Amino acid sequence: MDQLLRYDEVTLTLSVLAVALYVGHKLAQPTSMVHPMLLGRQVDASAVRNGGESAVYRNFGVGGGAPLPTRPIARPGTILDFIQADDPIRTLWNTEVSNAQLRTKVSSLAAGLLKTVHLQPRESNVLNLLDSSFEFLVTDLALARLSVPILTVTRLDLITPVIETYPPTAIVVPLTFLDHLLELVFDHIQEGTSITLIVLGDQNNVSKAKTEKTGIPIVRWEDLVETEVGSSLEGLQEPSPNDVFTVTFDGLDKDHTPKGVQLQHVNVTAGAAALQYIFPLAKTWSSADSILSCHSLATPFGRSLVYIALLRGCSFATTPAASPYHTIEGGLADVLRGAGNQQFPSPTVLVISSQQYTEMATAVLNHAKQSWLYSYAYRHKLFSLLGGELSHDTPWDKLVFQAARTKALGARLAGGLTRILVTGEPIPAGQMSSFRIALPFPTVRSLLYPMAAGPLLASHPLDLQSFDEKSVTIEQNNWDSVSHYGPPINNIEAKVVGVDDATVESGEDPVGELVIRGPSLGQPVPPSSEPFNDGWVKTGRIARVAPGGTFKVRPTEA
Repeated sequence: MDQLLRYDEVTLTLSVLAVALYVGHKLAQPTSMVHPMLLGRQVDASAVRNGGESAVYRNFGVGGGAPLPTRPIARPGTILDFIQADDPIRTLWNTEVSNAQLRTKVSSLAAGLLKTVHLQPRESNVLNLLDSSFEFLVTDLALARLSVPILTVTRLDLITPVIETYPPTAIVVPLTFLDHLLELVFDHIQEGTSITLIVLGDQNNVSKAKTEKTGIPIVRWEDLVETEVGSSLEGLQEPSPNDVFTVTFDGLDKDHTPKGVQLQHVNVTAGAAALQYIFPLAKTWSSADSILSCHSLATPFGRSLVYIALLRGCSFATTPAASPYHTIEGGLADVLRGAGNQQFPSPTVLVISSQQYTEMATAVLNHAKQSWLYSYAYRHKLFSLLGGELSHDTPWDKLVFQAARTKALGARLAGGLTRILVTGEPIPAGQMSSFRIALPFPTVRSLLYPMAAGPLLASHPLDLQSFDEKSVTIEQNNWDSVSHYGPPINNIEAKVVGVDDATVESGEDPVGELVIRGPSLGQPVPPSSEPFNDGWVKTGRIARVAPGGTFKVRPTEA
């Protein structure tokens, strides 16, 4: 018996090594950053369904039967309430401004529009052709203060149809586009339609000579924004949540009538409410964030995005291609141009298209592959990723991927980036793990719709599940090759229609046309010939709903 209890230094050393290896193995196991139960049930589904339809799905965080949120916080009823009183100075595009200074500019411009342009609250309308810029935002807020609806276009070829169909009282235009616009407007002046042009960027007052030549009244935006407010805004009725805020045109009908969406203030505040907690509470928007977006302010989603940034005190800017006047190519180059703006802080949040996200991740991987440690580092990162752990400062990042990100994205973007919001077409499921290794930041994939001010669907930023690593392209009729968009956002209800009842009853996932409703949805312009039953709107997209409530949507070209 004594011989069994005897040990020497070799036995002791081996025992210590065995314990150390066991503990080290346990410590090296990745820890999931999200509880599996949270990802296993992301929606509340209605207990019953109609024939030919799926159940009605709503975000699990809202709860069944609760009203859908229409405002990000208790107070905002209109977009004017997004200008808070206590936020510090932040950068909006190239302008450092406090909320008090912004409020002063908005009031001055509103007074100038009343006194000089003679806009009539709730009667006039204004076509805003400015780039996505600080001046666009100030104009937006000033017109909202006057309860004057704002018309915007996403393409320049829509300007003439909009002017012909919905003649504006005034048009706000950059100086670079003035001559071309004068040619379009002159015919309408000859027909007796009075339109005032408000020109931005006319430092040398060249518009005065054009007024004398054409007879079209032209005023400088810079003069209007310097107007003394005085008592000119006293007695004006405050805008209400149900007032029309904007009409955005994005296409033409078969008869060449401009079509778009009409948004009330409540639609935009609901869009902002949808965006408020799209990232986890620990990573939600704050005054420390600098947001770089590829979405034009002329779009409903672009508007909601800038207003949630305004509410939360974030710095905000758009990429150069987020403009109807851009002649440059989008993609990764557009993001790098926006991130390279030295007058804007290093972006911490990117809001980009799926194409730009793909190009970013691919560029990082191409640089990383030049390292002899790439294969080994990739395997270790993939092991952690499949275990539910996401980090951008692991030893493997420091050895391989951080340098690759710096080379591909530049030091400013690679060093400050913390979150990514991806919009647009779905990404092949087989590429998601590689992309997460290249860009290991909380990333949300969201589905947009032209009639909605906010996203329809949004994935959990730390949902790292991967079920198909083989499909690097989206294959026809292969749903496994499509990455999901997550559940409905917190103020959207969704279902699919046209489903096969027998298939659904047998336990298969419902597949059909995605139909939605919620407060962020505007009204179609011109009005739809097909009435919306109970507020449901058909999106025209084919979707499949997984048991956990995540939606996969077929690409538009499929």
